[in-house]
Amino acid sequence: MSATTTDLGIAFRPATAADADRIHAMTQAAYAEYTNTGYPSSVLQERAADLQEAIASGRTSALLIEESAGATVGSVRYRFIEGDCLYFFRLGLLPEARGRGIARQVIDHLERLARNQGFTRIRCQVRVAVPRNYHLYESAGFERIGEETARRGDADVIIATMEKRL
Repeated sequence: MSATTTDLGIAFRPATAADADRIHAMTQAAYAEYTNTGYPSSVLQERAADLQEAIASGRTSALLIEESAGATVGSVRYRFIEGDCLYFFRLGLLPEARGRGIARQVIDHLERLARNQGFTRIRCQVRVAVPRNYHLYESAGFERIGEETARRGDADVIIATMEKRL
């Protein structure tokens, strides 16, 4: 897969294992706001070497999200599951890239990717305690199909599984 650019100048470039350090650093910056919330993201415990191995082995695919000026502003990871579903995770944008509709463009791109592969569903998980993220997926047509409780820091956190039929 080659880089794809949206009408708004956002490009999606397939990542390789060589991009793992860069993805790791961006993801840590994107999720840093959750460090002292009582419900920190498990991504904050992730190591770049683990990500590098996951991409190199093919267990995980990733996209770098780039602006037209060439600056990388985020990344997203995904894999195909259950025969007909694209599952994406760790969608992270640097704080300065938020609020401009980029996350929605990422979701649209992933939907096209799934459809092009013949998949009928797209799925993600989101912490209910982060309403802006939960509402983003709801507004994009995702429905809550399940939930689980996970221990994060000092709190039990409800994680909703959200899915959209394509």
